[in-house]
Amino acid sequence: LVGDLAAAVVSVGAAVVTAGLLHPVLAPLVLLAALPQGWAGVRGAQLRMAASVAMNANIRRRWVTGDLLSERRNAAELRAFTTRDVVLGEHRRIAADLADDEVRVGLQQNRVTTVGRALSGIGSAAGYCGLGLLLYTGALPLALAGTAVLAMRTAAQSIVTGIYAFNRLFELGLHVEIYRSCLDDLATRRRPAAAHPLDGGPETITLADVTFRYPGQEQDALRGVSLT
Repeated sequence: LVGDLAAAVVSVGAAVVTAGLLHPVLAPLVLLAALPQGWAGVRGAQLRMAASVAMNANIRRRWVTGDLLSERRNAAELRAFTTRDVVLGEHRRIAADLADDEVRVGLQQNRVTTVGRALSGIGSAAGYCGLGLLLYTGALPLALAGTAVLAMRTAAQSIVTGIYAFNRLFELGLHVEIYRSCLDDLATRRRPAAAHPLDGGPETITLADVTFRYPGQEQDALRGVSLT
């Protein structure tokens, strides 16, 4: 991926430099035609990753409810507790929420892609109009105009390759960032090390009025538990 991205950057840079050497006006026109596609690709990857993080909890819930409904080992409990309809309704609700999220993200990505391609098309049209104007005024010979067209096409193709490689690197970087944030959160929840080592096993373990609550929850899972 890094090699593909580097090759695309070199190709785009070479096309821009070539166009600039032919005529200074052509260099910004080449970039104007190529940059909107790059923006659309990066923005689309950001939207997809943000949606994946937001939908992760519902995806796991759907997996749990699907496992409860489809696995044979859970059938007896579902019948005994008459919870089939409840679990099925929850599974359908979660699946509907995920479908709505997928449609929403898809529409957002399509809008961004459409805007990027439209701006790129406008930039390409402006580039070819500028090239035609240079030919009309005699500022650029016809032979060099063919080279300029080739440079513009090369830049566009290299941008597409570079966008794919950059998006892959960007997504991998976001996964690494999520992994690091999970490690940081885990470090804050870790219990401190024991201050004094114990010699031998305990003779009696006593719990008195123990209360436990899962992180992020408002209600206690256990309350007032005492045992020896």
